[in-house]
Amino acid sequence: MKTFFLDCYEFQTTFGVKTDVLRLIYKRVIVPLISYASRPWGHSLSKKINKRLIRRTQRRFLLRVIKGYKTISYEAVFAISGIPPIDLVILNKIDGRENYLSTSLDTLDGRIPVSLLPHSSCRKSITLVTYANEIIQEYKTVCFTDGTELLCINLVVKLIQESLHQGGTLNFLICTDSLSSLHCSFSVNSTEKLVAEIQCILNYLDCGIPLSYYRGHSGNLGNDRADQLAKDTTFQDMNLLMSVSLSHWKYVAWERTVSSWNTELLASPKALWTRRFFSTIYERLKCKKFVTQDMEISRAIYLDLV
Repeated sequence: MKTFFLDCYEFQTTFGVKTDVLRLIYKRVIVPLISYASRPWGHSLSKKINKRLIRRTQRRFLLRVIKGYKTISYEAVFAISGIPPIDLVILNKIDGRENYLSTSLDTLDGRIPVSLLPHSSCRKSITLVTYANEIIQEYKTVCFTDGTELLCINLVVKLIQESLHQGGTLNFLICTDSLSSLHCSFSVNSTEKLVAEIQCILNYLDCGIPLSYYRGHSGNLGNDRADQLAKDTTFQDMNLLMSVSLSHWKYVAWERTVSSWNTELLASPKALWTRRFFSTIYERLKCKKFVTQDMEISRAIYLDLV
């Protein structure tokens, strides 16, 4: 792939495939190849020699993307292309992933490491029944969930377990309007902490607690009541330890990458001319077209001469 991308006749500097296409090929093909399985070896990029080697490889690809020549410096190539150094991306992604896993260990939700997953034989999948008035009447207690569905189902199953320990009868039906929660609860290999806990409780009880799907906001009295209770709860103080989403840590990783990238550009003596067009990386990322004040002045002088 490296030889094809660098030496292909269609990927030349002055002609060939358009920049947008080359950028797409780079992001969807080259980056996954370079960063494959980077979690075990990514920390080695903190050493200068490894950083230099991987940037050298990345620069050769980006020169084709921007249609540039070999005399362009590393900092200029990264700034013009709008693509950060890949070593910064890998290191910050690893840190974000580790932060996500570390903050989700002591919380109600999150993912369980594969090494700590309970065996599939210790987990029992949910039982799904059709939502209908005739079926509902067969159950003594019908529970409706709303809001964070998986968390609500998890808490309901725990309440049912406590009720059985106190001598209660198993005649419950859990109704939810979240198809994604039901689909997630079917697999006994899921790494979701809430799902694994639900399935372990069902296996411990050695009985099926049926779940049913109903369409939300369709005039159902139980759904409307659950929705109102969920809204009222937002005004109360609750001590529920929930993990920070992975999307947040990805955003933090990107912000750190851009900040480190911008610091390198400002400190580099080889990017003086590049900084005349893009004073910071933040300004470069906002630009969709290479039109600056100097270019507008040059264009005005040219029009006056013509």
